[in-house]
Amino acid sequence: MKIYLPIAAVPRLRAIVPDWLLMLFAAFIFVSGLSHILVVLWLPAYWTLADEVFATAIVSLATLYFLPLGVAQILHRHSLRAPGQAPLGRARDR
Repeated sequence: MKIYLPIAAVPRLRAIVPDWLLMLFAAFIFVSGLSHILVVLWLPAYWTLADEVFATAIVSLATLYFLPLGVAQILHRHSLRAPGQAPLGRARDR
């Protein structure tokens, strides 16, 4: 079951990536999927589709804008670990 692999990775991601960045990515994936559903339904609701594409653009730009800040936080958290300590989300070699 391939669907369970991303679900199993979420606890490790939450330890590394800030929650707000995960929420932005989740919102982007949800809104993008919604646009695909609206296109597949092939309903003549063009204003609804236009609004949804606009929402996708806003969420995408917000994610793009805040991504460098999230990466900086991840790198800062990673640099705060003690020397000899295993990286976050990984076990020490024995």
